[in-house]
Amino acid sequence: MAKPLLLVYHLPAQKLTRLRVIAIRLNVRILPVEKGSYLQPIGALCGVSEPFDALYDGEDFPEEMLVMAHFPKSLVTAFLQAYRAAKLPPVPLKAVLTETNAGWNSLELHEQLQAEHEAMKNGTSAHEQA
Repeated sequence: MAKPLLLVYHLPAQKLTRLRVIAIRLNVRILPVEKGSYLQPIGALCGVSEPFDALYDGEDFPEEMLVMAHFPKSLVTAFLQAYRAAKLPPVPLKAVLTETNAGWNSLELHEQLQAEHEAMKNGTSAHEQA
């Protein structure tokens, strides 16, 4: 199985530094994703599919986002517990790599997570929001 990987979007330097400490303890690799890679499928960023030549130069999104790839369920739990124990500010947009979202690019995943987050805040489902 591939080494656990955490895709990181827009984390301030101090928060990223503290997150790296957690990642090292849990043997998780961190990959900060730059805006130019936003068109790549999430699966390509996580090493499960082939990347292609595309450079994104459109609008950026400001929100912090995390994607956990190759995390066994126990590691997801351990990571989230360690994150809370470190008293780091929450990152509302989080996902685990799945067969479905592996084909999405960062912009599509961000849009989906935003919709789900808004729906949870409003007490509705993401499908009702659309």
